[in-house]
Amino acid sequence: MPSFSTVAEAEYYSSEEKRYRDMVDKLYEKYLCEEIGIRTKITVRPETKDYIFLTINPPPHLDLTQFLKTIDKMLAKPWIGGYLYVIEQRDEPEIVHLSIKPGFHTHILIKLNHHVKPSVFTKELKNTWRTKLDVNCYTFFNLKNIDNKEQIKIQGYMLNWKDDDKKHDKQYGDDVYRKNNNLQRYYTYNYKIEQELRSTYFD
Repeated sequence: MPSFSTVAEAEYYSSEEKRYRDMVDKLYEKYLCEEIGIRTKITVRPETKDYIFLTINPPPHLDLTQFLKTIDKMLAKPWIGGYLYVIEQRDEPEIVHLSIKPGFHTHILIKLNHHVKPSVFTKELKNTWRTKLDVNCYTFFNLKNIDNKEQIKIQGYMLNWKDDDKKHDKQYGDDVYRKNNNLQRYYTYNYKIEQELRSTYFD
């Protein structure tokens, strides 16, 4: 490094050297990108949203058998690579013991087997249910495109004890409802279940 007579000379040299280095770096990046086709800037890409979380609350006139058939039809879409879903009752657990037919709903996790535009899968899923319920009302048909971290969290919600102890009676009621209607505790195909999220509730 050259010697300087004053501090001002040293500072000027340092600033010019930095300006030169920045210019060379930009020219080199431009060469790599345009001439060779190499990206030199590394960016953190957001996690891809390869999952769909769907909650369906059917109207009272739709019976359970037709509801399950429609779910099966929906999950046969060619772009669906795997799924996990549960059937739950909609009313309080006490209603099961009164022999009153309770309502029901489902929570479904879907794994896409290839990229599908949200507008495309939303339209196709809605079309499956369009004649059964109001697909434009989120109370009946609630769809979200989610990433892997979100789907793991939702697995815990579906397969584990709820955080609120007051909801445990409801979960017991769900189990009674499933047994009374010959339903499995959950349905899955080609879907990775996080075993630590599958609590003793399902044992």
